[in-house]
Amino acid sequence: PYFGSKVLASALGMDKQIQKTFLNNAGIQTAAGICLAGHTVAQHTAESLALLLKEKGICAPYVVKPRGEGSSFGVSRVESTQELIAAVKKAAYTTPGIVQDVLIEECVAGMEFSCIVIGEADDYSALEPTEIVRSHTGIFDYEQKYMPGAALKYTPARCDLFARAAIKKAAVATMRALGFSTLGRIDGILKNDGTVVIIDPNSFSGMSPASFAFFQAAEHGMSHTQFVNHLIEYELRAYGMIAPEKTTLEHEALKTRVGVMLGGTSNEREISLESGRNVVYKLSPHSYEVTPIFVSSQGELFQIPHRLLVKNSTRVIEELLEPSMRILWSELPKKFDFIFLGLHGGEGENGTIQDTLEMLGMP
Repeated sequence: PYFGSKVLASALGMDKQIQKTFLNNAGIQTAAGICLAGHTVAQHTAESLALLLKEKGICAPYVVKPRGEGSSFGVSRVESTQELIAAVKKAAYTTPGIVQDVLIEECVAGMEFSCIVIGEADDYSALEPTEIVRSHTGIFDYEQKYMPGAALKYTPARCDLFARAAIKKAAVATMRALGFSTLGRIDGILKNDGTVVIIDPNSFSGMSPASFAFFQAAEHGMSHTQFVNHLIEYELRAYGMIAPEKTTLEHEALKTRVGVMLGGTSNEREISLESGRNVVYKLSPHSYEVTPIFVSSQGELFQIPHRLLVKNSTRVIEELLEPSMRILWSELPKKFDFIFLGLHGGEGENGTIQDTLEMLGMP
């Protein structure tokens, strides 16, 4: 037994040309383009490529990418046919020692999105899609995918409910057409007319703490730990290793209620967010009932859900706070058995908060 998509689906997920055939046959729209055989790359000129693209009705700008890479390796956006040769060679020779086929596609205009889908067969469930605002390169490249702050991401996407529903429907259809199972990330473009174009189906999603999967799971109230365990339990049920009605997370013992304080009033509030968030992610759900407590720049306490905990900065969190989330310092002993101080600098380190907790009798 192993996690995720099986052999054929995994192979389709990494072959950007054949997957388009499967998707188009299922009525799913993809970017128009051509595929150059690797052994012909050196023979092409800008003029010959321009002629091939003109025959297909494909106009600049173009997106050039290798047939079998992930994480946007070797991908370029070019504005004219004169730039194509360099981009095609970059794509073809991305992996040392081999020459890959190269796709040249239309650059589809619209809102770029990424949508996580979990489940399999008739049990797929699409999470709330993320909108991606690209920076200067014009494509969501490796740096923007993995470097903090390189691209803006909004979860859920800033489009209406009908558009989000269309994205989810297309993402689920893509999973079904390619046979992806348990977890997939479907990237695409929502055009201005509401049409959804799939540009990159992935049979597995990044699982770093700030990945799309966790941002979107948080919109459904799931912490990192809960989401990962949910996926594992789904596989265990699919393999018949646990009964459908059982869960490995069931635990009868009384859990210690831990409030993790993060944020704060000092200049070190951003590293406090990182520290506190890491503690929330790492504490065992078998032993602890964990609650993130956001300390605002005004020193007020807010019991925040995971959809806020995953945000990139304390400023963003503070903008999204709601009055219903606020709790009083005097309420801490009623709500928690233990406070974990994740505050850095200022009142969080100079004894002020410690003194307040001691007066409240809070360990």
